[in-house]
Amino acid sequence: MAQLIIKNIGPIKDIDITLNKVNVIIGPQSSGKSTINKIACFCSWVEKKVSLEQSFDFFLKDDNFITNLIVFHKLDGYFSNDSKIMYASSVVKFSFEYRSKVPTFEWINQYNYIRTKISYIPAERNIVSMISDWKQVNLPKNNIFNFMSDWNIARKVYTVDNGLDIKSLDTKYYYDENQDIDFLETLDGNKIQLINASSGQQSMIPLYTLVNYFTKSIYEGDRNDNIDNKERDAKLLNIIISKSLSEVIDNKTNLNNEKWLHQYLKTILKVTKENEKIHLPKAGETFLSSLSDYFTHFIQTNYTSLYMEEPELNLFPSTQKNLLYFIISSIKEKEHKLFLTTHSPDILYSLNNCIMGWLVKNNMPKDIANSLESYNSWINPKLVSAWQIKDGEIFSIQEHHTNSIGKHYFNEIMNETMDEYYTMLNYFIPEEK
Repeated sequence: MAQLIIKNIGPIKDIDITLNKVNVIIGPQSSGKSTINKIACFCSWVEKKVSLEQSFDFFLKDDNFITNLIVFHKLDGYFSNDSKIMYASSVVKFSFEYRSKVPTFEWINQYNYIRTKISYIPAERNIVSMISDWKQVNLPKNNIFNFMSDWNIARKVYTVDNGLDIKSLDTKYYYDENQDIDFLETLDGNKIQLINASSGQQSMIPLYTLVNYFTKSIYEGDRNDNIDNKERDAKLLNIIISKSLSEVIDNKTNLNNEKWLHQYLKTILKVTKENEKIHLPKAGETFLSSLSDYFTHFIQTNYTSLYMEEPELNLFPSTQKNLLYFIISSIKEKEHKLFLTTHSPDILYSLNNCIMGWLVKNNMPKDIANSLESYNSWINPKLVSAWQIKDGEIFSIQEHHTNSIGKHYFNEIMNETMDEYYTMLNYFIPEEK
């Protein structure tokens, strides 16, 4: 887990949170929910970039740190001289003050990084569903542009023969590359183009598709990295080979002696056979084990971090519930992480079902548990953090003893609305017929 501190950025005055596997923020419009989400996403990307490059140089040049944050996440006008960001994980710690423009970095354990795929899914996601020629939309390289690129890659996985079943809608989504058209097909075989679908389907299909793609599909096939990533990984491989060697060589100065290294590797990797078993020298086993661990952590993508704005947009309450259950069940595998902002009580109540299910799972009869829609989405409440934001500060809305979600805005608003109704009801006199 990582700690994130944000001060005086946009509507945010001072927040200090520890990021969990599932992170949810509720609050009114323009209260700062998305600001926190965007900065959390950016800090995760900074950690990834410095770890894969094993260098802070990029962010120490010019205004690269703040410029990338402002442009990618559309935060122009949010910063003042008092703005600060601090982030600390098990890998790296960095701090940024707007007045100085250049962050400070410190390695905690620079070889402790585990590679993640980062995906930001903005509220404007239905642009790819509503506009037939969305690929022609001219955008700067911000989070909407990046989302559109992710969508264009993800949808190509779901062909007519390998469509994505949306069980809550009894519908299958697929992309016809020959026609360059996205389709929805019902159980009885009726097809409509996504561009002609309802506003709810246009908002929901990209979410279902990207969540499924980034939590399952990308781990089932070969990665299709671009040339820049391959070049970076090649440099990184050299770094982790050197690091693995440094763990078995006593005299570190020999790492710069190619002739000596070549002979040393031949020695420690020399295979012998004893009693029908293959053996390596102890140093060789240590070197290969260390190299394998670093390769797995740094070169392979191990999990996905999803940063999501308002999944409830244009959706009926029961559809919101099913969507939330789908998202939670998808991220339960691996070490996937989720950061979600919402205005919806139905999203929050559905998440609470996922938490409560975990709390009662050992007490509930199996047949009753299996009958519940949330069953496959039950999650350990210790892996969930839920906050509400008010006046630029953030507060936990979880009960101390169960970690389930307790008192929050939505309950207060519902009570206020009902109180007003009952006040008026006291004066209601039915008309006599």
